[in-house]
Amino acid sequence: MLISAVILGLFLAASLRSWSELTAMERHRRHQQQLLAWMELQLQRDQGLLHQQARRLALNCADPEQVQQGLQTLQAAWHKTAPLPSPTGASADASLEPAGDGLLVLQLVSGEHQRMQRYSLQGLGACRHEPG
Repeated sequence: MLISAVILGLFLAASLRSWSELTAMERHRRHQQQLLAWMELQLQRDQGLLHQQARRLALNCADPEQVQQGLQTLQAAWHKTAPLPSPTGASADASLEPAGDGLLVLQLVSGEHQRMQRYSLQGLGACRHEPG
C-alpha cells in the first residue's frame, strides 16, 4: 500500500508540474498574440495619421527643400501623438525616421518582435500634381 501511495504521489506531482508548464506556455502564447495584434493596430493608426497629415501638405515633390520640410512636418505630427495603450506587461519602442528620397520608415520593436513600414510622400498623398 505504501508503494502505491508513493507512486500515486509521484504521478500527481509530475501531472501538476506538466499542467503548470502548459498553463504558462498558453499564457505566453496569448500575450504574444496580444502584442502582435497591438503592433498591427499601432501601425494602422500611424499610417492613417500620416495619410491625414500628408494630404494637407500639397508639396512640390520635385523640390528637395519641400520634400525635406514635408518629412519633418510628418515626423513632428507623429511625435505629437501618444501611442495606443500597449498590452499589460509589454513595452515597445517606436520610431519614424526619414530614409532618403522622400521616404519615411516607421518601426515598432517589442522584445523579439519587430514591425517596419516604409512610406513615400507621394504614396501618402503629400505631393501636389503639377499640370503636365
